[in-house]
Amino acid sequence: MGRFNLEIEGIGGRMKTTPEDFVVIEMDDTRTKVSEKPMYGGGIYLHGLIHRRDLSHYRTVSELRRFFSTNEDNIHLSGIKDKNAVVIQEFSVFNPRKNGDFEEAVLLDGLRLTTLGFSSKPVKKGHIFGNWFEIVVRDISAQSELSLLSDKGTLNYYGYQRFGGTRPITATFGKALFDRDLKLAVDIYLGGKSYGEDERFRKLWRETRDPGLLLNEWIEIPKFERRILEVLLRGPSDYQKALEQLPRNLNHFSKMAFLSLLFNEYISRREGKPMRGEREVIYNGKKNLEIALPSNKWNEPLNHLWGELFDDYQLKINRLAEIRHSSRMKTLYPSDLKYNYTDDTLQISFSLPTGSYATTLMREIMRTTPVDYL
Repeated sequence: MGRFNLEIEGIGGRMKTTPEDFVVIEMDDTRTKVSEKPMYGGGIYLHGLIHRRDLSHYRTVSELRRFFSTNEDNIHLSGIKDKNAVVIQEFSVFNPRKNGDFEEAVLLDGLRLTTLGFSSKPVKKGHIFGNWFEIVVRDISAQSELSLLSDKGTLNYYGYQRFGGTRPITATFGKALFDRDLKLAVDIYLGGKSYGEDERFRKLWRETRDPGLLLNEWIEIPKFERRILEVLLRGPSDYQKALEQLPRNLNHFSKMAFLSLLFNEYISRREGKPMRGEREVIYNGKKNLEIALPSNKWNEPLNHLWGELFDDYQLKINRLAEIRHSSRMKTLYPSDLKYNYTDDTLQISFSLPTGSYATTLMREIMRTTPVDYL
């Protein structure tokens, strides 16, 4: 991420001291919190609410698959939420093989389901207004006026979670895939820098590139790393097969993360009047600038700034063949903003449209290191 948008003093502090300090509730396309939705009438898709605490999206989907005795393709959620948080979001399951008549179920400590009945339509990715947030920031060092956020907003950066959070390799992994450098992609996936406890094993790969050694030393090895290392143990140069061990959608997601990185740099650098590939719009009642993202519709970079970024990152236009057209707003405006300071604590609530990141807004407010708000 680049420059800030507001001239305010950062309040400092720490976010997500506990999961309860970061509450996320989905809002449907009528801007109703899903926790307040009425029951559905009937159909073949079972709908319900996920109530989770400190649990990842992927673990949640795995537990849903097991509970309803179905495969992941039959499970629908609108998007991925934070792990270190309290989350309420809607899900749907196509014609569940079992437990279709449940009313409430506790699947794990930190994972509870409640039913919304059946519908003729599934939950669709991105087909919600957005999310409602209730956030607590502790140990702050200043108390700035925050009402400017509603009027001026902040630059609509993709948040750090988009790039991997405590292991920010997703964009560089995506760039290696764009370049078709499969060896580099494998090295990044196995040995990319981590700020977690797994860093000593990542470093071991960087130093030795010995799959057998890692398989022996890394006791709690993640399953995809294990699968890749087992392939490389049998064929040290079989990078194509190694990458095939990863989830089907990860390659596309990683390429999009790289394009998200380009967008962040684009809006940080840009200034002046609208250029080719941009248009002024009214979005959620506010004036904004809609910016086209790189896609297979492009025969060349749409303006000089995109051209500079393509040159800086040595990205070839013909590598965008599988990337569909999309766009993103330049400025992020929170709705229904409320906040209160108490001694060294900020309590703040607001809603954001889908695809936006609360951590981007909190970065504007806190102006501290990413570890304090991830």
